[in-house]
Amino acid sequence: MQIASNVLFTIHFGLLGAWSGFALNAAAVVRTVMMFARSCGKRWAGKPFALAFMLTVCTVAGLATYDGWKTLLIVVAMIASTLGLWIGSSNWIRYSMFVSSPLWLIYNAIVGSISGAVTETFNLISIAIFFIRMAFERKHKKSKEEVKEK
Repeated sequence: MQIASNVLFTIHFGLLGAWSGFALNAAAVVRTVMMFARSCGKRWAGKPFALAFMLTVCTVAGLATYDGWKTLLIVVAMIASTLGLWIGSSNWIRYSMFVSSPLWLIYNAIVGSISGAVTETFNLISIAIFFIRMAFERKHKKSKEEVKEK
């Protein structure tokens, strides 16, 4: 499903003429394939060189299609999300999305991608719910511990 999403967004940004978005979503297709290979137990996909390769692909894609500071936004977004996915913890993935989603949202607004802006808005709402839930659970856990001590 993720690969299909990345392919469709690649086509979408190409149709908009937003070549940095096009290139970095194409890089996301490669990243998704590598992460899938890693989840299937392919050892090469879990090696540090695979992470270095993906970070290099993101950087080169950004440099090759550089169109000012808006390109830098999504290069940073891709690096952050790649690192979060590489670490693999659901919390780290959310933290990385907390960095990358606003950057993609800004890029989408600049290039006129309504579907991209809507997607990132939903991502940000989801992340906000996660942080609120975490804060509530910590407070609730702390309250339970205080009651046990009494």
